[in-house]
Amino acid sequence: MRRIKRGLAILLTALLLGPVLPAFAAERESRTVSDGDAQLRTESPSVSGNQAAAVGDNPSATYGGADIASGVSGGITWVIDGTGKLTLTGSGDFVHGPFTPWIAHWEQITSAEVNVTGMTDASCLFLSCSNLRSVDLSRFDTSAVTRMSRMFEGCSSLTSLDVSGFRTENVTEMGGMFADCSSLASLDVSGFRTENVTEMGGMFADCSSLASLDV
Repeated sequence: MRRIKRGLAILLTALLLGPVLPAFAAERESRTVSDGDAQLRTESPSVSGNQAAAVGDNPSATYGGADIASGVSGGITWVIDGTGKLTLTGSGDFVHGPFTPWIAHWEQITSAEVNVTGMTDASCLFLSCSNLRSVDLSRFDTSAVTRMSRMFEGCSSLTSLDVSGFRTENVTEMGGMFADCSSLASLDVSGFRTENVTEMGGMFADCSSLASLDV
C-alpha cells in the first residue's frame, strides 16, 4: 500500500512539474551561455578587420600598431615599429651572425633612423632591405667605422640617400656598398676619404638609375 501511495505521489509530481522543468532548464542553459559569452568578451580584446589582417600577415605583430620586432644585439638596440620604421640606437657594434639581427624582417622595413656611436663594422647594415624608401643617417657617427661593405646592397627602393655626414677616414672596405640600389638617381660621396680603403669592388654595381655621381 505504501509503495502504491509513493508511486502515485511521484506520478502526481511529474504531472504538475512536467511543463515547468524544461522551461527552467532552458532558462538556466541560456543564462550559462550568456555568462560564458560575457566572460569571453571580457577576456578577448576587440580586434578590427585591419588589425586582424595585420596580425595574420605578421604573426609577431600585436594589436594597436605595436612593434613588429625588436631586440638588443651587442651594444645596439633595434626596433621595427608598426609603420615599418627601423630605429637603431646605442654604442658599439651589433653581433654579425653573419648578417644583421633584423634581416629576417627585411620585407617590412620601409624607413630607418640610425642614432649610433662607436660602431666599427657597418657592413650589411641595410642589406636586402628592398622596401626601404628613406634613411635618416644624420645622427650616425661613423668616425670609428672600418667596414662599410654591402651596407646598402639591395636597397632597390631608395631614390635618394644622404651620406654627406659620413666620416670614412678609418674605412678599409667599401665593396658592394651601394650595389643593386637600382632606383638611386643621384649620390654625393665627394666627402668620402678613401686613403685607407683597400677593397671597393662593385661599389656601385647595378645602380642602373644613377644619373649623377659626385666623387
